[in-house]
Amino acid sequence: MLPGGGIENGETAREACVRELHEETGVHGVIVTELISLESAVYFRVAAPPQAPSLGGGPETARSSESNSYVPRWVPIAELEHINLVPDHAREAMRRQLDQPS
Repeated sequence: MLPGGGIENGETAREACVRELHEETGVHGVIVTELISLESAVYFRVAAPPQAPSLGGGPETARSSESNSYVPRWVPIAELEHINLVPDHAREAMRRQLDQPS
């Protein structure tokens, strides 16, 4: 899964993206561009420092188990097609990322 969550009152999708990224991984990111906007989700390309992400204390921690593991990690773009990325529209957002210049 990619970091994500809901938009809070008075918050834009961009602000929610940056907040959720930090809450879920400890990473401070900056929005580069919007990749895809769907009825149920908006995906952004985010620039972030090369720090090790760490699982925050949110719901992911409570749901993490042997059969449902949340381990934040950086994944090289070239490997995205080979991992179990959910939901399905997250994969489409990543395909659009591959089409963007670095």
